[in-house]
Amino acid sequence: MPGFFQSLKRIVKGEPVYRPDEYDGPVAGSSRPESSDAPEAIGAKQASGYKLLPRVYIDEIKCEERGDRMECWAKIRNESEYEVFLDKIHVFGARRELDTNLRKDERREFLIFSDRRPTNAYNKVELQYRDLEGDYFVGMHDLEARKQGDGSYTIHRIKYIGLKDI
Repeated sequence: MPGFFQSLKRIVKGEPVYRPDEYDGPVAGSSRPESSDAPEAIGAKQASGYKLLPRVYIDEIKCEERGDRMECWAKIRNESEYEVFLDKIHVFGARRELDTNLRKDERREFLIFSDRRPTNAYNKVELQYRDLEGDYFVGMHDLEARKQGDGSYTIHRIKYIGLKDI
């Protein structure tokens, strides 16, 4: 790894400060593990000390209205490097248990809401899941609802905004 003055000299010349042949460990502030290989342990903390955060989110949603009731189906995608267990989802203040595994790169459809159309506006959807070692996460989504003539709400769009390690 170059020293301060060597680094400064490279910056002035427009060269990269760090060269692959000089690399001797993770760079401070890096959020990725050193290796690009898939982890051997499911969701494990890597030997380098970095933790792989599983990205699982609602990819697509469709709702059907039947009188004053509404059913919403969501396609949930697992873009993480390993299998996860989908625990539950909170939509319009209602909790629905999913209780199923979702393999790496799998996308599957789930019933996430089946009830009377809500009369309160909610703007968040939380998808709770865990890796197979038991570490829990929440996929946070913004919910855009549309108010109907009778004062109830329907889902117009759901957008993934990130995840929390809980």
